Amino acid sequence: QGFIMNQRNEIFISRKVRAAVAMVFDFEWSNKNLFYGQYTRNECYFDNNPEMKAKGLPNDEVKSILEKIRKKYGPSFVPKTTLTKPVGAPGQGRSLENNIKMANALLDSAGWEMGANGIRSKNGKEMVVKMILSSPLFQRIVEPYKNNLKKIGINLEIKVVQIAKYEETLRNFNFDMIVANYPQSRSPGNEQRSMWSSESESTPGSRNYMGIKNPAIDELINNIVEAKSRKKLVNAIKAMDRILTHQFYIVPNWY
Repeated sequence: QGFIMNQRNEIFISRKVRAAVAMVFDFEWSNKNLFYGQYTRNECYFDNNPEMKAKGLPNDEVKSILEKIRKKYGPSFVPKTTLTKPVGAPGQGRSLENNIKMANALLDSAGWEMGANGIRSKNGKEMVVKMILSSPLFQRIVEPYKNNLKKIGINLEIKVVQIAKYEETLRNFNFDMIVANYPQSRSPGNEQRSMWSSESESTPGSRNYMGIKNPAIDELINNIVEAKSRKKLVNAIKAMDRILTHQFYIVPNWY
């Protein structure tokens, strides 16, 4: 589960921007003050699954897959951190103060300048982001996050809509951010196409809410679907999971 960033909005095209947006969500504070400490933070897309979760640095087989696919498609599609860092939320384990400082530096380097009104802008476009919710119950969770985003020059507008309108909004990808979850089976397969493939990016009603168009992920989805052994299936999943996680497509929530 996470706050989805829709790359169909040009604000979220930059990986630096997505990292900055993700690292100012203070999960530890929310877990303590809103959830009574009952949740664990999501670190990746196949979390809470001992067989499939990508732990630590990639093993030799997964590393080999990532190196080959990175050489084929380049660092913009397969970040170097997929090989050099474990999975996890950006800024996880650091203080909110440090994360806010780092997020501001990332936005500066991405060309988003802080305005006199406290909102960043680039080429005349302000960093105003609308989060669509289907229930007012989530507002108390999003409000503290909104306050943190303000500290890095992003104005988050929260809008609660009726369920029919919400479903239409999702179907047509007419949003900047939403809350969504991605439950997985013990044997992932063809359904991965609807979630992450380039084809599904332009398919109304798909679950590719982030607007992912990544040929490296497309190739790994094919490897998952066509895997001839359990080992090959799991290795392809771990490689794909690392790319998804290190592209910062979502602000990871909890389970």
